[in-house]
Amino acid sequence: MGSAMQQRGYERGDAQRLQRCINDMVAVLALPAVWQGRPPAVVIATLLDGLLRLEHLDAVSIRLKVPVDGAPQEILRRSPEAEPGTAPRRASFRLGIGEEIGVLEASSARPDFPTPSEVLLLQVAASQAAIALQEARRFGEQRRAAQELERCVDQRTAEVKAVKDELAGDLVAMIGLHQLGARLIAQRNLKDVLAEVLEATINLQSADFGMVQLYDEGEQALELLAQRGFNADFVERFRFVRSDTPSSCGRALAAGARVIVDDIETDPAFEGLRTAARASGFRAVQSTPLLSRTGRMLGMLNTQFRAAHRPSERELHLTDLYGRLAADLIERKQNDEDLRRTQDELAHVSRVTTLGELASSIAHEVNQPLAAVAANGAACLRWLAAQPPNLDEARAAVERVVRDANRAADVVSRVRAFVRRGAAQRSAMDVLDAMREAASLVLDRARHHDVGINVVEAPRLPMVLADRVQLQQVLVNLAINAIEAMSMVSGRPRVLEFEARESAPDGVLVMVRDCGPGLPPGQRERVFEPFLTTKADGMGMGLAISRSIIEAHSGKLWVTPNPAGGECFQFTLPTSPTAPLN
Repeated sequence: MGSAMQQRGYERGDAQRLQRCINDMVAVLALPAVWQGRPPAVVIATLLDGLLRLEHLDAVSIRLKVPVDGAPQEILRRSPEAEPGTAPRRASFRLGIGEEIGVLEASSARPDFPTPSEVLLLQVAASQAAIALQEARRFGEQRRAAQELERCVDQRTAEVKAVKDELAGDLVAMIGLHQLGARLIAQRNLKDVLAEVLEATINLQSADFGMVQLYDEGEQALELLAQRGFNADFVERFRFVRSDTPSSCGRALAAGARVIVDDIETDPAFEGLRTAARASGFRAVQSTPLLSRTGRMLGMLNTQFRAAHRPSERELHLTDLYGRLAADLIERKQNDEDLRRTQDELAHVSRVTTLGELASSIAHEVNQPLAAVAANGAACLRWLAAQPPNLDEARAAVERVVRDANRAADVVSRVRAFVRRGAAQRSAMDVLDAMREAASLVLDRARHHDVGINVVEAPRLPMVLADRVQLQQVLVNLAINAIEAMSMVSGRPRVLEFEARESAPDGVLVMVRDCGPGLPPGQRERVFEPFLTTKADGMGMGLAISRSIIEAHSGKLWVTPNPAGGECFQFTLPTSPTAPLN
């Protein structure tokens, strides 16, 4: 009986201890809700007080490895019930991984300390504390970052406010520069372009006069291109300026850098030109060189003022932007002109080379009418020598002589036109005429390779806007390529076909077809690349030049397979808006 009661007593004690452990665990797990938004010092103090009360410990402490947002680095709590002089048992628990935050330490004089349940509870408490302190550290860093950000924002706002007017002015100027650039790119006349840049610079600097000059490399001098406000004597005197001239533009040309004379009356270097300056009415001047992106001199942008004056740094900075725009446009115009001359020269060389390939065909075309002239001349002499002279037959023979001589002259004229050197002369023309002329130029070569030529004529075809010689060059080049390709074909007819038809919108499509073996695999996409050729003795430039000519005419050249075998080279040309239908 007594043993059973004792057993029940033990069970009640175990149940009570278990209940107390559960209650302690719940209390520890509830601590994060209490810590929400609290500073680290409160988190630590609350944890230590709770552990001291729940676990009946003699002492409990936390040592932080690094102070967290103002919390003490070490906090200790002692129980008032702890007996002095006793040697307590201690247990340590890490806060965070590898004690990255600190250590929680508990001590008690009980011989069974720490029990498994106390170890578990203290581990959970240490984990909860580590999470809360990490959150507190992160929150503190965020708060400090927010404060720093707010301070920076306030400072930046003050700075922005201080320069608001200047930025607004710069914005207006940059918008004006952008609009100016958009207008100038569309203009073709360089003088008009630079005159507009000069006007914008005068308005920017509130100047009274201005002039813009182009650099002539051959003369090594600045040539006046546009000006505002000057009299005829000044314009004549400064029409050409060299680097040895003491004017501001001459000095800027020599130095390759901007020259500012804020008062010509006090500038020693301007002494020899003061009379001319006074007569023109200006007293201050600035000259900004227009340089290419490689530093090559292109021209000079000058502004003059009636009174002593020096442009502000902001005005000079914006002047540099206007100068950069002007220099880019000058260089672009010069490059376009150089490119046009190079393309014309290359096209001329290509035509001369093609002429050499067509020498036999040309000789045949000339020999036929010349032989007819000789035959008809001899016939005329016979009819005149007859007794009596047959004047009707002689007259008919002379008429045939004139006709055949004109035929020979036409052949020579076509050859001379084909090889003439000069810039492209675009005009309204009949593309069918160009196809017929190209066919006649390659006729003898086609006969030599047993190739027939067919020109498909479309009714009411619009006139195209093109340079006759360059268009003929493209057609002849495509025809020669087609004839040479078909020379390797056997077992089927060899036919070179020209065809033109109307192509929407506002264009004409020209096709040159052959019945050859076709291009090798993978070369159709690359056939227009320079120096790519399928001929043993070819240069690989004919198709590249042809494409550049067609693209210069605002057209497009490409190649597709010919359904009957071989290739079909096609290109488009714009129609002439004022020419009637053919």
